[in-house]
Amino acid sequence: MAELKTEIIALADYASLSKENKLSIAGIFDRIFITKLPGKWSKMFLVLVLKGDKESSHKLNFSIYSEIGKEKILEKDIDIRLGDNGKANLISELIDFPLKWTGEHRISVKENKNEIGYCLFSVVETGGDFKKDTEYPN
Repeated sequence: MAELKTEIIALADYASLSKENKLSIAGIFDRIFITKLPGKWSKMFLVLVLKGDKESSHKLNFSIYSEIGKEKILEKDIDIRLGDNGKANLISELIDFPLKWTGEHRISVKENKNEIGYCLFSVVETGGDFKKDTEYPN
């Protein structure tokens, strides 16, 4: 039995699956800029691509938490079944995602409490003060 692995874990501005299960991802990012905390990020997509045994079933848990306080921001359990190619594409649309802390955050994917993949993203508070007299090169 092959071990289940994550091939892609990403946050994106948009993601979709075609009727043929082809994955499209637009605007992958790993930093969120926000003018004031606490706040909310209006919309983003969490994208996972998993690989393992053909047509095998798995119970997964994914969570997002701040590294500062180790506080979970989101947790979700999902059942998946890999296709005849041993892969599965998953997309979760996150709306009004709560942001409370600056710094690094972790997205963790687990099967049976064992982490099979993770990715990191940072939250940066800009304060909303942008220089109006900034010169930009032509």
